[in-house]
Amino acid sequence: MARGAASAVRAATVGALLLAAAGCAGGDRSPSDEGPTAGPADAYLEAAFGGTDEIAAEALRAEELVAACMAEQGFEYVPDASGYSSIDLSEIDPPPGTREFAEQFGYGYAALPEGMTTAGPVTNPNDEILAAMSEEEHEAYTRALWGDAGVDGGEPEPGGCFEEARAQVWGDRDTDPVRAALEDEIARIDAELAPQDPAVVEAAAAWSACMADAGFPGFANPPQAEQAAWDRWVAF
Repeated sequence: MARGAASAVRAATVGALLLAAAGCAGGDRSPSDEGPTAGPADAYLEAAFGGTDEIAAEALRAEELVAACMAEQGFEYVPDASGYSSIDLSEIDPPPGTREFAEQFGYGYAALPEGMTTAGPVTNPNDEILAAMSEEEHEAYTRALWGDAGVDGGEPEPGGCFEEARAQVWGDRDTDPVRAALEDEIARIDAELAPQDPAVVEAAAAWSACMADAGFPGFANPPQAEQAAWDRWVAF
């Protein structure tokens, strides 16, 4: 089979999987239904980790700390928090999390609605600084920014400016036992308790049967189908 034809077949397969998942995701909801409502734990999670605006503000503060740290070591670093910019999902049409969104965009791998994409390629203002450096300067700059991991590929070292800024703004599991306990409990609920909840078990079984009827057997829950779709997509 020619490469183009094979890609088309794979794309069609992914598309069919996404449509099947969308069709099995909702019961009798109409396409115009609003997205998921807030759960009882959402307020606690936002208090612990902050909302999108707070996260963006913290990211900018971290970038400014990185710039100050780099300046102390004789390097120029331009604070850039563009990667942390927030999107108001309430203004997206169709709303993410709805059946209509899934039917049009699937998991959002190949396309996204206007408002969820950037107008052009995202550029880092520090790339130009790095491009003008010699190999030795580049290595010294990278080591100052990321610690030994930036050069050797090992675990992040606290000495790197980025790691120091991250610890100042967001803390560290080793120095914040409350944060560590909360993260561990969230992980435990997600991995152990939620999958065993009778309502979740019943919904997953109905979803799995629906997917099998649509020609995609073997998926026990939505995350498995999403992972399969992603694996097929990156295989392109």
